[in-house]
Amino acid sequence: MNLNLLIVDDEQNIRSSLSRSLKKWAAENNIALATADSAGAALQFLEQENEQTAVIISDQQMPLRKGTVFLKEIAELYPNIICIMLSGHVGVSDISDMITAGLHCFLEKPWDKGNLLTKVSEALALYKQRQEENEKSKTQDAEMEIASDFQKKFFKVEIPQSEHFSFNLTHKHARELLFGGDYYDIIPFVNEKYMLLLGDVAGHGLKASFLAAILKSISISDYLNQERALPSSPGAFLSWLNNKFYKILNRTPDLFLAFSACYLDGNRGTVTISNGGQPPPLLVRDEQIIETCQPQIALGVEADYRYSEETFQLNPGDLIFMCTDGIYPNMSESSALDKDLFYELLQKMRTTGEGPDLMVNALGTDKKNILYADDITIMSAQFNFPE
Repeated sequence: MNLNLLIVDDEQNIRSSLSRSLKKWAAENNIALATADSAGAALQFLEQENEQTAVIISDQQMPLRKGTVFLKEIAELYPNIICIMLSGHVGVSDISDMITAGLHCFLEKPWDKGNLLTKVSEALALYKQRQEENEKSKTQDAEMEIASDFQKKFFKVEIPQSEHFSFNLTHKHARELLFGGDYYDIIPFVNEKYMLLLGDVAGHGLKASFLAAILKSISISDYLNQERALPSSPGAFLSWLNNKFYKILNRTPDLFLAFSACYLDGNRGTVTISNGGQPPPLLVRDEQIIETCQPQIALGVEADYRYSEETFQLNPGDLIFMCTDGIYPNMSESSALDKDLFYELLQKMRTTGEGPDLMVNALGTDKKNILYADDITIMSAQFNFPE
């Protein structure tokens, strides 16, 4: 595709002289020279030719509209076009306007032909560089969209149908990010047994999401194949997973994995919990909220670490609640909800069965309003075993 260089000047002799000075250069660079006798005529030309126009050379002193005013419009409408100002009369206010117009350079009348050719060559090279960067950015954006769509499908969780538990799950990416670094899953086993898994990779964006995808691919299935047993011990599972991730992360000290696991046995009415660096999973019951298992070290920090676990007997109506640290009171300076409101919402979730969206909606209206400042994942399971 041939590109245009547009000359804008109200004087015919200037337009003709510039065209003659640039004729050979334009032919060598496959550039079509176009002219306009006013800013209005130039804008009409650009309505059809803006995508093919690489460089504009504009006079400053023109009737109806100064060159700086015109080139400010160009910067707003067609920011990829490179603009050069040409004038014999420049005041202090004109210089200020040129700066705000984002000009590539200023040339004085009468111009030096060698300097003119140098500056238009620089402008053309800059235009081509910007076009390459824009194309690369478009390609990267398209690839990111595909990868984001893949992650959504890859991390999709089917909520199990259970006789003894009602499960809920909510996940939101950090604001303006296509990828999340949280891993979450609800794994059903036989005889009303389930594993709730929640992981939070340090950081945001592509690196964190890539590690979360690795976690998704090697977690339960690899453990079952290696141990050949139901992972009824979350502590043993975290210890195994820690060793796997230590081999991956020991050379990247800025990455680590906070992870918690809850093993639910519906027939026995028990929950067994192990916690590697996550906020304590909560057991919410009538007039009481129990912080079940305090954080141990995050996964990937220390090889051969043995994670402990705690087992709790469940009462009918008890709610097991797990979340990442962005919303948990006192876990970080940015925690969105104070503890009283947080506990009030937990009890409301237990009594109404509204699920984690109740908490997310409160985040959106809280005065700190940090909804989506961090990845947010909330999981819950309510025990429904009859008395």
